[in-house]
Amino acid sequence: VFPEHSLFEPPPDGLSAGHILFALAVFALCFPLAKFMFYRIRVIRYDEDNIEIINGDESRMITWRDVRSVSKVLTVVPPLYRMTFKDDSEPAYFVMSMFFYAYAIIWSWDFSGFYKFAQEKISQSNAG
Repeated sequence: VFPEHSLFEPPPDGLSAGHILFALAVFALCFPLAKFMFYRIRVIRYDEDNIEIINGDESRMITWRDVRSVSKVLTVVPPLYRMTFKDDSEPAYFVMSMFFYAYAIIWSWDFSGFYKFAQEKISQSNAG
């Protein structure tokens, strides 16, 4: 209302070196995340014996015996899973549900039941 009594300085004219460096830093942080999202996230379908890993038009069928571990990635919402394989091929990252989850700060809970199911199948295949 009274510009002469303002506590804030008016915005500077044009872009400063600080603005450009900030924009480059944001891009440098977002680019690896975007690359990860587009090239590493997979879709999986599973049943009692098999897992189908879908990446675009490519599909790979494996059994639970081929899976080394399934773990959740911390601080990601919705819950992101990481599946590693015994043949040391590239891990698969995937989301089981976009709607049935809850989270608090760094941990998330997935109510699809996949994590418990996967742990049981991996322990059964390692025991047998």
